[in-house]
Amino acid sequence: YRVDLYLASHVHAYERTFRTVNGSVCKADETADSSCGPVNIVNGDSGEPSLQYEDMPARFTVKRHPGQPGYGELIVLNATAIEYRQLDATTGAVNDQFIMLKASSDDAELQENFLEAVGWLAFATALVTFTCGFVKWVHADGLKRRDEALRHLRTEIAVLSGMPLKVTGSPVEAQHLVGDASSGLH
Repeated sequence: YRVDLYLASHVHAYERTFRTVNGSVCKADETADSSCGPVNIVNGDSGEPSLQYEDMPARFTVKRHPGQPGYGELIVLNATAIEYRQLDATTGAVNDQFIMLKASSDDAELQENFLEAVGWLAFATALVTFTCGFVKWVHADGLKRRDEALRHLRTEIAVLSGMPLKVTGSPVEAQHLVGDASSGLH
């Protein structure tokens, strides 16, 4: 299915895997090579600390932070790159981060796929956010405060689903969030 990133939650801990396919590690390094299976991220850090798991990580685990409350930031850098950072909720320190690159030889297809991907990222982030995890989704024009990121996220979901914008944001906010397709994406 060419899935690059899978976001999940509700484990009360943070964990990121290597890319895997059919139960095997594709490449045992920390690069985000899109030619193999998806990177899996479990971001359930906001849960009850007593429920955190402490057992040994699996062989496909890259990073793991049980018992350390935190949240994720998913940053759209441009049409071919996103960055994920896992931050400590208390100190703001970066516990994990990586950049995922996507190559394309067709600029028109790339731009169309990028706008579709932005929408799905927003939708996936909403699902993770409402199931005990928290992912702060921002555009590369500058980091936004958590409440602003959520407001923009609601705007993007409203635009995708056709919900009334008067209660969720405006088309201007959505355009600011995803960039102007006619002038190129930044």
